[in-house]
Amino acid sequence: MAKNRSSEHTAVRQGDVLLTPVPGIPTDANEPIQLEAGLAILARGEVTGHHHSLPGDAVSRFMVNEQSMRRFVEISKPTEIRHQEHAPIIVLPGAYEVTIQREYIRGVVRTVAD
Repeated sequence: MAKNRSSEHTAVRQGDVLLTPVPGIPTDANEPIQLEAGLAILARGEVTGHHHSLPGDAVSRFMVNEQSMRRFVEISKPTEIRHQEHAPIIVLPGAYEVTIQREYIRGVVRTVAD
């Protein structure tokens, strides 16, 4: 069962993925990211192959700025972010920046291994 959230458009975190509300997708994020098997894959685990995803029918735009690699998603209806090892979390309509948590290990900054 998905965790309940208020009716306010707020930040959502599931594991190492953070969705932060933004007023809209910036115009410089103009390169679309393709859906995979009907899913918007927000992050893929390097170790397990699991992924954080949104159903494609709830995503109106999934974009990246290729220079900064900042990614954004626009959600058109209430939906759930899903992952094979986490409880689903409800995400409300709106635009979000997608951020993947980083970790620092002995002088190296890297994406968290899932």
